[in-house]
Amino acid sequence: MKERINTKWTLKGTLPHIPIGKKTGRSESKYYITNPMDATVPGGIHYDLFKNGYIQNPYIDFNSRLCEWTESRWWLYETDVEVDVSKSDKRYIVFDGLDYECEIFINNKSVKTHENMFTVCTVDISEYSEKVLNLKVLFKGVPDELGQYGATSETFTQKSRFGYDWDFGTRLVNIGIWKNVWIEYVQKARLEDIHILTDFSDGTGTVDVLLWFDSSWDSNVIAKLISPLGEPLMSQEEKISENMQLHFKVDDPLLWYPNGMGSQPLYTLKLSFGNEEREYKIGIRSLRYKNNPGSRKDSIPYTIVINGKSVYIRGNNKVPFDHLYGNVDIETVKWYVKAMKNENVNMVRVWGGGIIETEEFYNLCDENGIMIWQDFIQSSSGIENVPSEKEVFLEKVKETAICAVKEKRNHTSLTLWCGGNELTDTDGKPVTCENKNIAILKKVVSTYDPQRMFLPSTPSGPVYRAEFDSPFNEDVHGPWEYDFETHYKNYNNMKLLLHSEFGVSGPADNHRKFLTANEMQKEDFNVNKHHGEYWWQSYSRDSKIFGTFKSVDDYIPYGQWIQAEGIRYVIENERRKSPAVSGSMVWQLNEPWPNSDNTSILDYFGNPKMVYYWVKKAFSDCDVSLRYDSLSFDKSLKATVCKSGDYEGSDEKVTVIIYESCGKVLKQYELSTDNLPFDICEEVSDKEKMYMVRLSFRETDKDYFFSNTPKTPYAPAKDFPKCTISYDIKEKGKDGEYVYFNAKIKNTGNTPAYFVHPKDSRGDWAILADDAYFTLLGGEEKEICLTLRKNLGLFFDKTKEAPDIVFECING
Repeated sequence: MKERINTKWTLKGTLPHIPIGKKTGRSESKYYITNPMDATVPGGIHYDLFKNGYIQNPYIDFNSRLCEWTESRWWLYETDVEVDVSKSDKRYIVFDGLDYECEIFINNKSVKTHENMFTVCTVDISEYSEKVLNLKVLFKGVPDELGQYGATSETFTQKSRFGYDWDFGTRLVNIGIWKNVWIEYVQKARLEDIHILTDFSDGTGTVDVLLWFDSSWDSNVIAKLISPLGEPLMSQEEKISENMQLHFKVDDPLLWYPNGMGSQPLYTLKLSFGNEEREYKIGIRSLRYKNNPGSRKDSIPYTIVINGKSVYIRGNNKVPFDHLYGNVDIETVKWYVKAMKNENVNMVRVWGGGIIETEEFYNLCDENGIMIWQDFIQSSSGIENVPSEKEVFLEKVKETAICAVKEKRNHTSLTLWCGGNELTDTDGKPVTCENKNIAILKKVVSTYDPQRMFLPSTPSGPVYRAEFDSPFNEDVHGPWEYDFETHYKNYNNMKLLLHSEFGVSGPADNHRKFLTANEMQKEDFNVNKHHGEYWWQSYSRDSKIFGTFKSVDDYIPYGQWIQAEGIRYVIENERRKSPAVSGSMVWQLNEPWPNSDNTSILDYFGNPKMVYYWVKKAFSDCDVSLRYDSLSFDKSLKATVCKSGDYEGSDEKVTVIIYESCGKVLKQYELSTDNLPFDICEEVSDKEKMYMVRLSFRETDKDYFFSNTPKTPYAPAKDFPKCTISYDIKEKGKDGEYVYFNAKIKNTGNTPAYFVHPKDSRGDWAILADDAYFTLLGGEEKEICLTLRKNLGLFFDKTKEAPDIVFECING
């Protein structure tokens, strides 16, 4: 039986090598560099230091640089733990996550050291008869690990590397007790491991439960299987032995499917033994993998098959939700999973430079049909990407892998294991399972979770970066840039099997929340060279497309447009090539630190950029799209109306209308999906104009924009005719931190309103809509639903004001 330790913790900063519990002739307090303060557990030192005035908000300006002194200090957590010695003879304190190197003391006596943030640390306290134990955890600074600029072969820890500086963040290295702490009472036998496997075949579902106890016991395990509707289905009772297996058969089960393919019913498995009761939520489904049509005989089978149905991966890559990941609360995790479900995503990759995600995240993905691709903890670097073979590293990465696999394998959403991010051999080719490091990880998966596929790395080859003219693209990464002169022809011609990472950068409309007026008034200030300063330069890219901009605020909506356009085209292009292509995974869902410009589709505060909504439509069941070679044309606007390769319907109506930017109709086509692909060609005589092509299918509109201005193709967009819109917003209700609204928006004029979207006028509330950044033609109206919560970001004050929702457009 496990009980969470919820007692009050304190935190003190110390000089290194503080001699806890040893007589030195001087007061122990002489070593402390801070006063004792209340500590947040789970969490990390930075938030507690911020609350007590020892550091400034590290997310504002360049304040993170002023926090780097914390890395060279030691940090002492302390609490008193109440122990009920009458409950059992065996008792343990269990730490789910300690970040990083630390020493644990009971009653001032050193009892254990630990050095891996991803493995559980268990301390046997059975010998203590006291009802109250003094517990201390001393963290010894941070290891001198490598950030993005380094050599992967030189890594030596299992500490998350992104905190040491990455292109989407800063240097802000977490320290502390980042997961829960428990006291565990064990009567006779301790359940050390459990493996739950489900499958489905010929109308029958199976649930196999494998149990490992540390000893036999003259007592029974009672296992009950309960339906998703709460109905008891069946139970088994067996005497406890060291190795046990239980088997359940369920006729005509309710099947678990990925988001967009069906529902996610979860059965409940209840286990009772001794004084313990445990509960597990499981989905019944079959999981298989098959080769893509036309792939090489020795290609990896990238197509996922759930319950006999091939799944096109509609995916995101995610990084940790915050630099200080121990302080991420469950409501923040819920927001991101809700956002992915709303985005029509069915898979998320948990990136190997970050963390093994939490149980809360996995549970939510189980509930919402988001398949998980989990990288092990190693990543590429700026110098070379060869996996470390240092003995200390191999030992720790194996420890992490075993712990992660055993903990996560019972989750229905878990679909793939991967050796790490962008790992290569010395020639720069994707690493294979012949590598010593990768072979260890492969063996861990094959031993402890043989049901699931293991990829040696991502990309998994045989080439690393997308090569547009290569016949050997299989699972590839990149590019992460956009060039309007080559983007479309390159992607149209590219052959591949899986695009597991690609992106386009774009600005966020939130810089005033994390940049002070003083910083923005500096002579050399440039918002695009500030947060995310040395990597993404979207402004210079977009100046070639639109011409110069008057200000940062003038630029942002246009920069977001290009990010949306670039990524949407990649997804739709690859969906047209399915099933030869098995999936598209956008880099990246989120950012752990507020950036003025990067490849994320949600900003740090949880607000979607324009790209989020265009990706949502590209991933939707609106299975028609437009294929083209350029944004600009000379005399004739040419494009091809296509359907997705995974389209399963027939003879459905598709409407195609070409508009001038003022809303005048130039041409209209009424098509059937049976006649696709269909080429459109419309001659245009006027120069320097923008045109919109609207595809309407299954009550969904997709809008595409072209011009006959070759040098700066979207320059005419800055002269879109002005529009007028009205809107009526009504609150529907509240649920915890969420507030729900219905909104009716109308274009009250004659000219189109481009990219209509909601926002909170004060910027204090994050908003998810079921549609946004859409175009309303003159007289058109649209109803949408909105979900709001106060902005994410623990270090930023939460508003006490009600939301003030307004709707804006690019030409309002």
